[in-house]
Amino acid sequence: MNEFVYSFQLKNVYRTNSFLYYLKRFPLIKRLIPNDIYAKKGLKTFAKCLAFLYEFATLFIWKLLYLFLIFTIPSMMMETSVDLAASFHLFFFMTLIGGLLNTSLLNPTKDKYYAICLMRMDAKKIALSEFLYFQLKNLAGMGIAAFLIQMFIPLDFISCLSLSLLVVACKFIIAGLLLKKSQKKVYNENKGDILKLVLCLIFLGAAFVPFFFSMYMSMQIYYILCGIMLVVSLAAVAYLYKFEGYASIYKELLKPDNIVFDLAQVQKQGNKVFTEKIEYEHITTSKKGYAYLNQIFVQRHKRLLTKTANRIALGSLAVIVFLLLAVILVEPVRIGINTYLISFLPYSLFLMYLINRGESTTKAMFINCDNAMLHYRFYRQPSAILGMFKERLQSLILINLRPAAVIALGLTLLLVVSGGSTNVFDYVILPVTIICLSIFFSVHYLALYYLLQPYNSEVEMKNPLYTVITAFTYFVCYAFMQRIDSHYFGIWVIGLTIAYIIIALILTYRLASKSFRLK
Repeated sequence: MNEFVYSFQLKNVYRTNSFLYYLKRFPLIKRLIPNDIYAKKGLKTFAKCLAFLYEFATLFIWKLLYLFLIFTIPSMMMETSVDLAASFHLFFFMTLIGGLLNTSLLNPTKDKYYAICLMRMDAKKIALSEFLYFQLKNLAGMGIAAFLIQMFIPLDFISCLSLSLLVVACKFIIAGLLLKKSQKKVYNENKGDILKLVLCLIFLGAAFVPFFFSMYMSMQIYYILCGIMLVVSLAAVAYLYKFEGYASIYKELLKPDNIVFDLAQVQKQGNKVFTEKIEYEHITTSKKGYAYLNQIFVQRHKRLLTKTANRIALGSLAVIVFLLLAVILVEPVRIGINTYLISFLPYSLFLMYLINRGESTTKAMFINCDNAMLHYRFYRQPSAILGMFKERLQSLILINLRPAAVIALGLTLLLVVSGGSTNVFDYVILPVTIICLSIFFSVHYLALYYLLQPYNSEVEMKNPLYTVITAFTYFVCYAFMQRIDSHYFGIWVIGLTIAYIIIALILTYRLASKSFRLK
């Protein structure tokens, strides 16, 4: 129990100091905050209250949003009223994916390092106390979320209870399997794993593909599977408690290379991917001025800037080809694709947000160009900023158009092959909306970069407002994942994209000279 208390106190100190750090750097109020903020008891008490509220809110808010999506997606996908079994089918397989992605038991963190390696506390007690605390949070958070969602969706007590128990049971089972695997080779949850990726894709397919055939597990099968998981989880609990190799596993797991200690050093290591593939061969161009500078940058860093976009384009092409074969060979899939393709156009907003490379590209621009050029006064003049902004916007749009073009043309081809549409306008609005969304997010990230410039000379993120706005963008994209008329949505996207380009150019010219500088 003492180990858990000390560990919890360490976490509370981290979270309190983090709130004070961002409070000092938040626009509008940062000038009102004294420099000796960490010595002010009143502010520290305020930060502790915020930390407690954050802990309580995150206990169930994300789970509530998650359950809301789980219980609304099936009805939206099938465009008809469905029984709750469809949602529980989806929840079961998504829970398996969540268990694979994070159990917290083999997740190397600073507080574990300080407690086990520096304070010489018992590795087994620390590991199990933190793991049990994590599972209690899951149990309580999912229980609260299920109770709240019950106000809108008719769920009985057993169904609500199963939501919480299944999540925790899944975490215990997978944690036990990973711990057993770590006896041969220590498993780090923060690092990639091909087997984990393959299993996640299989479970993802098992979750969503059956809806195209209007097939999903019944509630009886769901309860049977839950019962089996609970019984197996009891064996996993016994194994976790009896296991005596925590010290040797955590000795390997808690090596400094596996843990985030110094943010600047970690970011420096992470930033290597933005510089290691630069092409220094002789480059020629007929352009002049800032167009010349941008062209040299783009050609020199071509592989760096386009690698991920090309991979997404190839992956999108593979998915399109698979769907085309399914449409040709399987009639229910053909009917389902044709029915959903146009009506689900608003969901492309979230898709294009996910695949857009604007944020990573602007970071590459800063590391390989602006970090040096911003030392010169001429580079911070409004005319220079606007000139580079326009050139970079064209380059960024072309990069993001690679996967966007594949998706736009592929979806249009799917529409034709699956039976077509009686409305000719659908053949236009579908690809044009996808392209416009790609352009919109390209403008969005580049404008944020120029108007907020979030990095310092060490490439540390120093502007919390940038983080807030990008997070807000994420939630807006989620909000639009609902059934609205696709034609109106497409027209709205086209108009907004044109307006956003004009607004971004004006704001960049007038305001960026004050913000586009080294922090």
